[in-house]
Amino acid sequence: MTRHLLRLLQLLIILLVIPGDMFGGALPYAESSIDYEVFRREAPRQSLEQLVRHAWEAIQEERYDAAAAYYSVAASRYDPSLSKRDIRRCALASVNMGYIWLAWRMNAAEAYPWLMKAQQIATTHGLRDVESAVISNLGQIYFDYNNIPKANALVREAFERVMADHDDHYYGRALIDYATVALHDGGRTIPDSLVTCMSAYQLPADAPLAEYAPCMAEALRLLRSGSPLEGARILQNATPLLRLDSDSQRYSVQHYLCVGLLWMAGSDFKRAATALAEGVAIAREMEYFNLVEKGYGYLEECTRHTGSPSEVERYHREVLQIRDSLFNASRFEAVKDLQIADRLASLNRSVREATARAESQRRRIWISSGVALLFAVVIIWIYVKHRRLREAYREIYKRNMELSEHPLLVIDSHDAAPTPLPGGEVSSDSGESPLESAAPSEDEEDAAARRQLMHRVRTLMEEKREIFDPDFSIERMARLLDTREKILSQTINRATGKNFSTLLCEYRIREACRLLADPEVMLHTTMEGVAERVGYRSRTYFSTVFKSVIGLTPSQFVRQAREAARHSERK
Repeated sequence: MTRHLLRLLQLLIILLVIPGDMFGGALPYAESSIDYEVFRREAPRQSLEQLVRHAWEAIQEERYDAAAAYYSVAASRYDPSLSKRDIRRCALASVNMGYIWLAWRMNAAEAYPWLMKAQQIATTHGLRDVESAVISNLGQIYFDYNNIPKANALVREAFERVMADHDDHYYGRALIDYATVALHDGGRTIPDSLVTCMSAYQLPADAPLAEYAPCMAEALRLLRSGSPLEGARILQNATPLLRLDSDSQRYSVQHYLCVGLLWMAGSDFKRAATALAEGVAIAREMEYFNLVEKGYGYLEECTRHTGSPSEVERYHREVLQIRDSLFNASRFEAVKDLQIADRLASLNRSVREATARAESQRRRIWISSGVALLFAVVIIWIYVKHRRLREAYREIYKRNMELSEHPLLVIDSHDAAPTPLPGGEVSSDSGESPLESAAPSEDEEDAAARRQLMHRVRTLMEEKREIFDPDFSIERMARLLDTREKILSQTINRATGKNFSTLLCEYRIREACRLLADPEVMLHTTMEGVAERVGYRSRTYFSTVFKSVIGLTPSQFVRQAREAARHSERK
């Protein structure tokens, strides 16, 4: 209790120092990496130069909570009247806050507002390198959520801007970022003209990755010329040249992923799996779960050629687990909502500025035009919102039908024992980042027993019709599984993060989705009948639960199912 009170007190101190109306809000800092008493006393008196310097020092020491504290204060001081250098520091503080949220928190919804604030400052004051950093981070968001074409376009744009501006300090990092995304599909989208440019690019000897970058460029050139295996050898031999003063572990992971993808492009899946396993091991140790997810996806493909079906299934299960917990559709929808809001805000600003200029010239004429324009915008906005609402309903229906085909009950990674990977054992990280909370160690036998129990629970939930009995309860499940109710409840809660009632509700609603989407069933069954078949005596209560889980009412879901069926028939 004392420890929790101490954490709460320290968080309140930070909230008093950092303005609450800033874009990202306050990070949940870890108390072990920053002296908050000193920070609270000194931060308001420090200059922007001092704040940014302290933040950079914290990043080099991998104290990202401390860096975020300094960057958030620096970003809050932005004012257009500041000097060019201080405006640049504010823009860098905002973009680095976005990067911290994205790279170490895997939270795109929190990163996006910081990136948009940095982009607004950079666009207003012509800070092209900051704009390039924002574009690269936006590309990483799309890459995390597997929108590869969009991610590829953004990181390529960022890389081309870095080359055009001769930004030697970031050239090597931008090249690795672009290669990581471009190699996802075997490098087929890399234009030959870009390969020529990067091969001819000359880095000063003192620039970061001055020795490594030409090796990466040569590897990509060989890939495009039809010699991926030779490119893989060159890049693998360049591993000792990958030296950075910050974020070195992350770029090491990306390097191993690129090596593995080059081996895969040459169909040498055994060497590819070895390189990928090295990258995944580092990513798991550093808790870069977005890169772990990509690495497991590539390892799944490799093991289809070299491994056993059980290995393929294991990697596939790991990928699904990370996507479900960190990069699911609902989180991506939040990012898209922020993008829509940002575009609307930009449009409103343009309308207000145009109206202000018009009033200074011809008030009467331009007021009439402004009203007409506003009316047109409202009509277009209503039309667009209506279309987007219909598209959102279709997307919700589609995603829920996809989810209904996958098991809901997945053991949480914090509850499962560490999984051995090719190339070494994964152990708990004794020196993990202060921003990430460490999972408690458990007795191996207890963990094995819990996983076995969860397997039995999953089997029962997926195969037994008893769960659709309105009177089905955790006591009844405990009897069926021959275990105690308390043990069963605790095991479900720890493995899924949900209680028994929530889990049961989700299984019932998924079954309801399958029934409602079946036109043959709905020809002979009423909504009350569907509710009774999945364990609900009241249609009203069933509709309420269905809407809270799916996002649509049962009637709306049936309409979407009919539209989908008509669309399939037309095809």
